[in-house]
Amino acid sequence: MVGGDFNCHVGAGAGSFEGVHGGHGFGERNVEGEMFLELAYALGFVVVSTCFQQQDSKKVTYDSGGDRTVVDYMLVRKCERPSVKDVKVIPGEPCVLQHRLMVAVVELQAHVKPKRQVFSSRCRVWKLKDAGSRSRFRELVEARAVGRCEGNVEGVWNGLKSCLLEVAEDVCGRSKGRPRHRDTWWWNDDVAEAVDQKRKLFRVWKKTKSKRDEAALSGVQTNGEEEGLRSARGREEKACGEA
Repeated sequence: MVGGDFNCHVGAGAGSFEGVHGGHGFGERNVEGEMFLELAYALGFVVVSTCFQQQDSKKVTYDSGGDRTVVDYMLVRKCERPSVKDVKVIPGEPCVLQHRLMVAVVELQAHVKPKRQVFSSRCRVWKLKDAGSRSRFRELVEARAVGRCEGNVEGVWNGLKSCLLEVAEDVCGRSKGRPRHRDTWWWNDDVAEAVDQKRKLFRVWKKTKSKRDEAALSGVQTNGEEEGLRSARGREEKACGEA
């Protein structure tokens, strides 16, 4: 936002400067005022102090010896014009000698920059779905269990936990970066069949627009598809847990 004494008169109406002059000015336009509007147009500004309908007492910025004029203006970029809600002059409140105080009401919106998520490496336990990886994992766990000494409950638990974590990291490895695509490890033939059925019913309903086809599509969306996704996730999670 730019504001100040520009020592010119832009006039009451917009004339040929629609989009720059708001149409609610004061007095007659002079040569300096036209040059000022041309400059504002070239720079992509709006004389926002002319965009609000006010009484003359709330427009006049200079009052001295019977001369009442407007020489002080506020400008904003066109893209920021909606954020200015009102501009007016406060009568009887001199800002500097013989100039009245001009006030703008601006609505500001906070732009919160999202924090960049730090990548955290994870153990690739989904590799245990492979039979060879499962077999190697089982052998290493059993081999380390032989040499593990008995103790109290806390010691047994800590020994088992460290054994499982270390063997899993040795067999499966760790992720090295963010996945390029969304994680769809639970996708299987049942989910693909449910999605395909939904697409077919949607194409049929789009052609017929009948209530019966709409009900069939809604039934698949609320029951069949959700049940298929839920059962697929459950089976995959169970298989990974057993591994």
